[in-house]
Amino acid sequence: MSRPERIGFSFFPDDTDIFTDRKIKKLLREYGGDGFTIYHSVKCEAYRDKGYYVIWDDDYLFDIADLFHMDEAKVKAIIEYCAEIDLFCKEKFGNGILTSRGIQKRWLTMTQTSKRKVKEILPEYLVNGVIEEKSGVSSEETKVSLEETVENSEESAQRKERKGKEVNERNLFPREKYFNEILELFYFKNYNQPWDVAETFFNHYEKTGWNDANGRPIKDIKAAARNWNNHTTKGKNSSDDILKNWQIAFHIIKSKSKDYHLFLYSGIIFRQADRFMVFKMSEHVRAQIEGNKPLVAAFNNAFGIAFSKNQKYTIETNKAIATA
Repeated sequence: MSRPERIGFSFFPDDTDIFTDRKIKKLLREYGGDGFTIYHSVKCEAYRDKGYYVIWDDDYLFDIADLFHMDEAKVKAIIEYCAEIDLFCKEKFGNGILTSRGIQKRWLTMTQTSKRKVKEILPEYLVNGVIEEKSGVSSEETKVSLEETVENSEESAQRKERKGKEVNERNLFPREKYFNEILELFYFKNYNQPWDVAETFFNHYEKTGWNDANGRPIKDIKAAARNWNNHTTKGKNSSDDILKNWQIAFHIIKSKSKDYHLFLYSGIIFRQADRFMVFKMSEHVRAQIEGNKPLVAAFNNAFGIAFSKNQKYTIETNKAIATA
């Protein structure tokens, strides 16, 4: 059996004059050491895992904030500032990708130097012009063909069409496998009735055969969900302040119970009259939760960690809420 392809690296070279870079100076002036720590950690994660990019989503935001014991809002602000001053590519950041021309050029150089043969580089994650600039990296070594990156190439168009048909036939994103993952993403985007938004999302892409608006096959379902414009519902599922703490509790529950997804079928309000947190859910979901003692225990533990000790909660049934 051949070894699995390795894209990332255990270490990477850095510039000794990095602190003379005007962009780094701006980052340090604005956010101090915390700003540089977050920026550098993203670079480390890129080189360690995917090699030339990091997926920017709610899970990664939680992970990096948890790692450095920082507030998620602060981490998000730092990342956005890095994109604003071009430490990360603005265009790719808008598509949920953290990367830069420098990160990708260095990764290509490291790949060439180590004589690795990478089967595929995803064009949609590449900063424009990087491959052309790195002319010293051959298409044979990186498995990047110019036909794959030039839209007006007839051969490329035919190959993409064939590949798109193959993706459609394989149905890489079956609803039963990916629905809860996408629901979680929409839930913490604070879309009202996120289960309805997820239904619309799957209905749309199942009709298109998992092709985007340009007819290209969807390769990353979470990236597609991050770029999804919600026209299904209006308003929010809970207040932003509540959701911020609830997300912390939810991730704790997720680490303890395989049935964590049941809580994604709930709306949350803060009842001013008695200052209770109210979880609204269908009678069926409520029965599943209350009949699952390990899940209830995980919830109570997580709720106590994420909210103040004096905060109390109750569960109410609502027929308008979907059933898991």
